[in-house]
Amino acid sequence: MKILRISSKNFKTLEDVNVRFNSHYCTLSGQNNAGKTAIVQIITHFLLKDEDDFFPIRETKRIKFPRDRTQWKNEGFISLGIDVELDREEDSEVFFVVQKMTPFEIDGNKVSLNITREFADESQINTSCIVNGKPIDPQSSSEIVKKLQSTSNIFVHNSTSSLRQYEYFGGGIIEVVDAQLTPSDKKKIADAEANLQSKVRQAARQHKEALSELLGKLSGAYQVELSTTARSLGADSDEGARL
Repeated sequence: MKILRISSKNFKTLEDVNVRFNSHYCTLSGQNNAGKTAIVQIITHFLLKDEDDFFPIRETKRIKFPRDRTQWKNEGFISLGIDVELDREEDSEVFFVVQKMTPFEIDGNKVSLNITREFADESQINTSCIVNGKPIDPQSSSEIVKKLQSTSNIFVHNSTSSLRQYEYFGGGIIEVVDAQLTPSDKKKIADAEANLQSKVRQAARQHKEALSELLGKLSGAYQVELSTTARSLGADSDEGARL
């Protein structure tokens, strides 16, 4: 799945915004209250359910009309949108549901979805979906959104959250990230970790020799040993630096 665009009207500080993602890797930057977190919240609203959070204390991704409506506008609605591209092979589960809910045959291995949700108040949410440029009925649109949310296609970690210490406690964040990676990604990370560990061990040997030389000038006898800390994805145990 590839996110192509998000849109917002009257949502927090994003009064009328369209953001296009033209690459596989994107970075959001800006001053405080520029709308960075709001953009992430729009993405998570469409692609992740609240109950799919990994931790018992969670930051809600639900849109709340009085709280989230742009305060300096007297508009009676919030409108959020997302454009995504699905691959028939890589996103087969969602692709199947889209084809099932679409009254026409989808040709090729790619399908584009343009989804919009309009919030008139706390209870009224209107959902519309355009599949390959053709609109489908509201009920089918809602089912597609539910399927997108249920597949948990993304993992979001907010490093500014007050819960970050809890997330890292016991290494839980490592297992969560590990579960989201493909075998190919894991191999690349393992190769990079092995290369890094080799360089760290080499540096540790150099420091060991220098430290042994310094300690050798003391009256007592000291033996020095330095080792790296194994804190990687899938690591079964940790080694500590010791002296």
